[in-house]
Amino acid sequence: MARMTKGLLGGFSGKIGPVVGYTLYGIDRMRSLPDRTAPPTVNELKNRSQFKLVQDTLKSLKELLQNGFKDYWTVSGGTRAAISYNRKFAVKANETGYEIDPEHFKISGGILPGLAGLSVLQESAALLRFHWNPESVPESSGYDQVMLLAIDLKGQQSCYECPGNFRSAGTAVLRISEDLLGKEVDVYIGVVAKDRTVQSDSQYLGRIQLQTAELILNKTMETIIPELTEKEFKNTCSLKMREVTETVDPVTDIWPMVKLLNDRKIVEDHTYQNELVAHVYRNEVSTFDHVLLPGTFKNRFVVIVVDIPEKMVKGYYNMNLDDLYGLDS
Repeated sequence: MARMTKGLLGGFSGKIGPVVGYTLYGIDRMRSLPDRTAPPTVNELKNRSQFKLVQDTLKSLKELLQNGFKDYWTVSGGTRAAISYNRKFAVKANETGYEIDPEHFKISGGILPGLAGLSVLQESAALLRFHWNPESVPESSGYDQVMLLAIDLKGQQSCYECPGNFRSAGTAVLRISEDLLGKEVDVYIGVVAKDRTVQSDSQYLGRIQLQTAELILNKTMETIIPELTEKEFKNTCSLKMREVTETVDPVTDIWPMVKLLNDRKIVEDHTYQNELVAHVYRNEVSTFDHVLLPGTFKNRFVVIVVDIPEKMVKGYYNMNLDDLYGLDS
């Protein structure tokens, strides 16, 4: 035990590192902490286990959490806030100890409005595509940007995009890291304001079994890009279809889907390899594009139907241009 008469800053109370300061009979004193001999309590072991689980889960998400938890939950925000929040709300007991509850796990928090009409699908072995309603909502901006995450909570591996596309785009892609292929991942999205002053509560989109390229090709075509019936196809038409081949930009990249059709011998090799488009027709209300890919025979096409508001491929249709659009041979 040491006695302080006139320390540089005067006396102090409480623990600083291995030293404890206190006052006894009006005299400032300090002493070293005693070596602990008692084993940790049950609650201490519980806290250590939970803290390590959350810390290990979040250790690779530093940049994402600096944006998602900025000025949120704790004074410091960022990774420490994310650990504190998820340790309190997202940890649950299981048969062997503890695990992260994906429905309560959070990558961002705040008062910024989130997104409506959310969906996600594996577009290819390399990409997850997210869709949402791009319409503006109060207290938000079309220039807000999304934060995307796919995480294997058991293996504690992840991939993320931060910041991603704009709210007004209605769609964004997340590149999948190779070490996640074939694994189950939980998928999340959040929004950060254009001026980075606030963010939304993250939204959970569910669990996805990521497929390898080989498994994707072996899935049924109806699941990936359905063949439309005549009725379904005509529902995307209007009485007068406008040719917009040279006047509009592509709504979305159709070629990953065309690659699948080419693998199934539905689209010709020459057409796919050279990305040949014969015509693009748009209906009168600008809700669907018909992208006509040339086939072996004259005026026979594989039509890729693109949903313009959703910015995604709706399906394909084999058709005769003369019959459908009334053109001369």
